[in-house]
Amino acid sequence: EKMKELSPQQRAELKTKKMILDLDLTEVQQLEIQKLNLEIESGREKMNLQKKKLEEISADDFFDRKSKMLNEKIAVKKRLQSILTEEQFEKFQKSRQRKARERRH
Repeated sequence: EKMKELSPQQRAELKTKKMILDLDLTEVQQLEIQKLNLEIESGREKMNLQKKKLEEISADDFFDRKSKMLNEKIAVKKRLQSILTEEQFEKFQKSRQRKARERRH
């Protein structure tokens, strides 16, 4: 809950630091991941502002937004794969899956 109160820059920095610790990122990877996390968090901020208007949109607009969001997730995944080693990416995916399971319970 407190994470939502942080700025996109602060959230990106914290996520990057966690990834540095979890994945043993090189300095080059750290810079790329920081840049990517900042883009993600800035985009998330915009999406949250638009989400308030969600109940007023048509089915086509909803589809367009959902499709755009999924395309962005695919792009992020591809960028992560290009930045991380195969071993780091697998570790990242397992960590992400574990967190998703924990949130559901």
